[in-house]
Amino acid sequence: MTEWLLTYLLHSTLVLSVVLLLVSVFTPPAALRDHLLRLALCLPLGTSLLSLSVLSPPRVVAQMTATALSSVSESAVSTPISQRPPVAAARPGVSNQSVIPLPLPTPEVPWALLLLLGSAGWTVVRYGLAWRHLPLSSARPSEEPALQRILSDVTRHAPLRHVRLLQGPVSGPCALGRHTILIPPDLTNHLTHQQLNAVVAHEYAHLLRRDPAWTVALGVLTHLLWFQPLNWMVLAAWRRASEEQCDAWAARIVSPGHLAHALLRLAQPASRPAHALLSPSASTSHLTVRITALIRPKEPAMPRIPFLLLAGVPFALVAALPPVALAGSGGPRGIVVLDPGHGGEDAGVVGYAVEKDVTLVLAQQIRRDLTLAGVQVIMTREGDQGLSVLDRARLAVSPANLFLSLHADAAEDETQRGISAYVAAQDASPQQKVSRAFATRLLADITGNTGAPSRGIKEMEYTVLTKAKVPAVLLNVGFATNAGDGGKLTNPADQQRLSASVVRAIQATLQSP
Repeated sequence: MTEWLLTYLLHSTLVLSVVLLLVSVFTPPAALRDHLLRLALCLPLGTSLLSLSVLSPPRVVAQMTATALSSVSESAVSTPISQRPPVAAARPGVSNQSVIPLPLPTPEVPWALLLLLGSAGWTVVRYGLAWRHLPLSSARPSEEPALQRILSDVTRHAPLRHVRLLQGPVSGPCALGRHTILIPPDLTNHLTHQQLNAVVAHEYAHLLRRDPAWTVALGVLTHLLWFQPLNWMVLAAWRRASEEQCDAWAARIVSPGHLAHALLRLAQPASRPAHALLSPSASTSHLTVRITALIRPKEPAMPRIPFLLLAGVPFALVAALPPVALAGSGGPRGIVVLDPGHGGEDAGVVGYAVEKDVTLVLAQQIRRDLTLAGVQVIMTREGDQGLSVLDRARLAVSPANLFLSLHADAAEDETQRGISAYVAAQDASPQQKVSRAFATRLLADITGNTGAPSRGIKEMEYTVLTKAKVPAVLLNVGFATNAGDGGKLTNPADQQRLSASVVRAIQATLQSP
């Protein structure tokens, strides 16, 4: 057992380190990484067993020696002392004092076996507790017709029998077993119909790939052999490749933009440990790669040639391209989160204009203009729905580059008019410096283009600003209590001019170093 364990450690270190280096340096497609990483976790088990069974040296001599020593010892013990010949008689000239008695071999402590037994016990406890805490007992089949229609639409693309869509106390959507998709009971309150479709398609892809079973199998292997740290790194890399594979499958039947938007909405502000029996779930630290893969232009599939043979070709081509060619790639030119203030029962300021309505119309116009400019836009709300400030701030995270919250101002004095911008309390962080520069560009372009008076930049501890993880600005686009400002906020031509100014300020901020 000890020899096998040491052989496994040697083989696994060589295999896993090479595979991790390859996927880190060459970044092959997710499909290739998926197969390669699973093979890397399982292969050392087989090679170490094969090495011991086929290539280990014969043990006949050692066994014969042990048998001979054992028979000699038994003979010495069974023969009375009075009948034993003197030791010196066998070899003349050697005294009794020169003979050093050899100690009997000490029984070997099976530390390797004990280590594996301890690991097995820990694994049983870990997965037993995970099974006990599965939310299946409190989960209920979804009875919402919209969700059932979504599931029917998804299953038509790749039929899988007896798939259940359950709603239960889980933090996010996940796949379980072979036929179960779990979603939070309030998921329909946070996602649009298209985003729900994208989420269900993503989890259905996990079922098609049998990811829940692979998650358990590879997790058990990693827990049993926990003393090999590279196993944990490869398992984490496989989880990421699995998520990208399911994203790609879902993006073939739904809009990639809806899936990217849903990923941002489902991202938690702090990472949580993954459940041992559930399929891999969305990870905030991995969002950048996944969303970029969804919103960039689709590339033709790479031929199935071993990527090691071609690994140097793309690097040589990239090195030969001038900077202009590299910068001219068709990828997105930034990601901006637009937050139309208020919504639902919270109308905001009601005067010559209704705040929740003008902010939504303006945000939709800005999104259209930014999309034409190649900038990806995430909206905190798509329609007249209420959101808490924390729900809005949750979207102000990487990979987004900027966060802009749109509002209208109010005053008892109806002559008050103009625009103003708010940022969090100034400090020396790069994020706050970009926020203030963004606010400065907004006010300068809007006042120059629309003639609206600027009321300056103010510091305020608004939650959407203090909780944002990216540069953030709250922009008051005018006074809804002023007749002039209110008229412009509801006039399509003035809305277009205001949108153009905001778009130019956003582009300038995204392009600034």
